[in-house]
Amino acid sequence: MDWFTERQSKGLSLSIGLKKKLFEGNSKFQKISVFDTIEFGRMLTLDDKVMLTERDEFIYHEMIVHPIFQMLKKCENVLVIGGGDGGTVREILRYKDVKKIYLVEIDEMVIEVSKKYFPNLGKYLNNKKVEIKIMDGAEFVSKTNENFDVVIVDSTDPVGPGEILFSDKFLKDVSRISRNIVSQTESPFLLKDFIKGYHRKLRKYFKRLFYYIVPIPTYPSGTWSFTIGTNENLKLKGKIELKYYTPEIFKSSLSIPPFYRT
Repeated sequence: MDWFTERQSKGLSLSIGLKKKLFEGNSKFQKISVFDTIEFGRMLTLDDKVMLTERDEFIYHEMIVHPIFQMLKKCENVLVIGGGDGGTVREILRYKDVKKIYLVEIDEMVIEVSKKYFPNLGKYLNNKKVEIKIMDGAEFVSKTNENFDVVIVDSTDPVGPGEILFSDKFLKDVSRISRNIVSQTESPFLLKDFIKGYHRKLRKYFKRLFYYIVPIPTYPSGTWSFTIGTNENLKLKGKIELKYYTPEIFKSSLSIPPFYRT
């Protein structure tokens, strides 16, 4: 049996048994690979780091979208930074009041690969409500004159092209165009200090934070975090129940163990 191994930290690796490699290519920004795995179905990796698998992607995509959408009074105009696989857009499109989704993805090859190898995700990028812009997300945010009900930062890790999306300047620029931001904020087990620093920056521009953790088996340490920053008085109101997300699950995910608190 062949194995894919991701080195998640200096002393931790995750290995996943493979059936076969379906694709490998290099864009201007990163190596992109697709595998058919034994336990997790098809798997997308960027620079040899797991981005999604068919078996557990719904946890990530439901939990980056529905907590904020279930608290907003209205959400018509949405900006997604990253998210070229289409999973975040799929979840946003559940809301009929959404009129426009701008998806700003720096790497066009991610979109092309997703549409070919993950059609149940990539097909949502063809929706008429979605406008795709192939460019740097931070540059778009700094220059746009649009206002958004929420900005969702569905980024890679805070290194390389993704590093600027966790910067002070980027957060300041986001606060100019939206009262709400959602970001994936890495593993609280492995990168607690990074999350603390990000939250310090976020509090400079958003008056209230919702920090929550979820289990994602193929992500580093198996535990992942998300953070909502808002300048609105948000309250959970929705009743939607999906494969992972329910109102009760979200409420419980906000109960952060002392070890993970920032």
